[in-house]
Amino acid sequence: MGGFEVQRELARRGCRLPLVFLSGHGDIPIAVQAIQAGALDFLEKPVRDLKLFEVLERALEEDRRRQAAERARQEARRLLDSLSPREAEVADLMLEGLRTADMAARLGLSPRTVEMHRARLLRRLGARTSVEAVRIIGAAREIVPKS
Repeated sequence: MGGFEVQRELARRGCRLPLVFLSGHGDIPIAVQAIQAGALDFLEKPVRDLKLFEVLERALEEDRRRQAAERARQEARRLLDSLSPREAEVADLMLEGLRTADMAARLGLSPRTVEMHRARLLRRLGARTSVEAVRIIGAAREIVPKS
């Protein structure tokens, strides 16, 4: 199996390890193809030891960051799954950026009731503020908040 076949098969199997191509006969189009398909880097032999170690260290760091982000997403999903159906509705509306009065109108509830559900969902999510709750909800749904 060649490098591109291995890369495709790993992707098909859901492997998300950062890949570094090392080739004795690479060229720019091949390197571009590897990078566009998700490789972290493409090195051509012979490669200096220091360069190889730098690239491998970068790959390991990238994998550590990816794993940490995945753990955070899983924890956010677990927290979101702990919400009651009404709290989940309020969470969805918070993610849309609606104010309490608009949430109340949409749900057919009083603003005070919406505030009660929001307070409960903040507690369940372990968030101190609505902004922090929205970050958790966005992470669970893999939505990157706009800064």
